[in-house]
Amino acid sequence: MTTSSNKQTFPVTTRAPAIVIGIQNWFQEVLSNSSKVQQWSANELDDKLHHLSHWSNFNAQGWRNFVNNTIAKLDPPMSPTKNFTFFELGVGVGAFSRRLLLQYPYAKGVGTDIVTSAVLIARTILPPDRMKLYTVTNNDYSMIDNNTIDHIIASGVICYFPSLDSIESLMKELVRIAKPGASMCFTMIPFDAYGKVSCNIIILPSFWSENRIRSLGIRVTSIQNMSEWNLPHSHHRYSVNLRKDIIT
Repeated sequence: MTTSSNKQTFPVTTRAPAIVIGIQNWFQEVLSNSSKVQQWSANELDDKLHHLSHWSNFNAQGWRNFVNNTIAKLDPPMSPTKNFTFFELGVGVGAFSRRLLLQYPYAKGVGTDIVTSAVLIARTILPPDRMKLYTVTNNDYSMIDNNTIDHIIASGVICYFPSLDSIESLMKELVRIAKPGASMCFTMIPFDAYGKVSCNIIILPSFWSENRIRSLGIRVTSIQNMSEWNLPHSHHRYSVNLRKDIIT
């Protein structure tokens, strides 16, 4: 995907808050002990890769269930028989995107993250002919062309943004890169596996129906409480699905 000279982007120029810096440091410590990831077998990747991205409470089947629950209500859905391109915001070491590429043989993806060492691991795991990976700063997604993405996934990362205004700016960028009619899914996970608050802000479900979001040309298609996924500490944990208007 190339940058078009005439496209208007909407960068989120917020400084990384302390909690995000803490995440980067946590990643550096964990990933420094994972230099042999590229030597793992397929079964080992199923068992352990997601443990490097704050998902250590899941076993292999639990991780598959989480991925499938996340994408289950995309509207339109991902197709196992058609070509499509997805974008994962906060790709980390590539655990989520890896599952998508395995389950959808005609899919290609784009992933971004702020942690360079995580993206480097993702590049050793994910096939370069199917997955483009970038380290970003200030949430600059100018490497992605307008109207090129069919599905957008952001699992557990939106709540680390410093403010609702910064999320609104992010949404402008996601609307820019999404095709008309594209589907989006964001999981809000403000607590870790032990019930400890691990993010900057609590984003209420009603936020996604506010005019500041609806006026961007996207609408909510469904909201699902994660208690339906049998996850612990489900208060304020939910999944929101949105769709870009076909005519904006």
